[in-house]
Amino acid sequence: MGESSWTCHGQPSAALIGNRIGFPTSVHFPEETKPLDMILGRLKDTLQELDTRVKAYADEYKESMKYLSENKTGMDAMEIFSNQTSISQMVSAGAFTAERRAKIEKLIDSPYFARIDFKLADDNEADPFYIGRFSFVGNDNHMLIYDWRAPISSMYYDFELGPAFYEAPVGRIEGELTRKRQFKIKNSRMDYALESSISIIDEVLQRELSHNSDQRMKNIVATIQKEQNKIFLPS
Repeated sequence: MGESSWTCHGQPSAALIGNRIGFPTSVHFPEETKPLDMILGRLKDTLQELDTRVKAYADEYKESMKYLSENKTGMDAMEIFSNQTSISQMVSAGAFTAERRAKIEKLIDSPYFARIDFKLADDNEADPFYIGRFSFVGNDNHMLIYDWRAPISSMYYDFELGPAFYEAPVGRIEGELTRKRQFKIKNSRMDYALESSISIIDEVLQRELSHNSDQRMKNIVATIQKEQNKIFLPS
C-alpha cells in the first residue's frame, strides 16, 4: 500500500486548521481540505440516494396496504399470509434504510474525528485511515471512514507513534504507526486539527494543544491526557 497524496511530512508535533475568531489563521494541514471535501461530497450523494429509497418504500407500503385492504375479502388464507409477509419485509427494509440515512446525516455534520497513518511491516510507506462514529464505504467499495470500534481503529487508542498492531479476523496485523491527527468538525466545517503522538480525548485539552504554541504547555497537557487515559481507557 502506498501513501496517499493526502499526507504531508515535516509538520510540527501539534498544529491547527481553523478560521474562527480567536484561532490562528495559518493552516498547517491544507492537505486535509481535499479528503474532507471529497468525503462530504460522497456522503451527500449517498443521502440523496437514501432519501429516494425511503420515499419509495413509503409509497410502496401505502399501495400494498391499500391493495390488501381492498382485496382481503376475496383472498384465501395463503394469499393473505403472502401479502402480509411481503409488507413485513418491506417495513424491515424501509426501517433499515431510514436508520442508515440517519447515520449518514450525522456523518455529514461530523464525518470523522481522527486519522492514523499505518505502515504494514512489509511495506515501505504508510496509508491514512480516517476514524469516525460510523463506517462509510464509497461507491468503489473503498472504506472512507472506519467505525471507531473497528479493529484497525483500536491503534488510535492503544498506541503512540511507533510499532503498533491490531487484532483482525485473520490474526494479528503488525506494523508502524507513523502519524496521529485529531479533528473537530462541526456542521461540515473544520474547527481545528492537531497532531499528537497520544490520543487527546478531553475537548478542552484538544483546544489547548491546537492553538497554544508554547511547547511546555503542550507537554503538560499531553501528560494530563496520558494520566486520564490510564484511568478511563481499558488496558
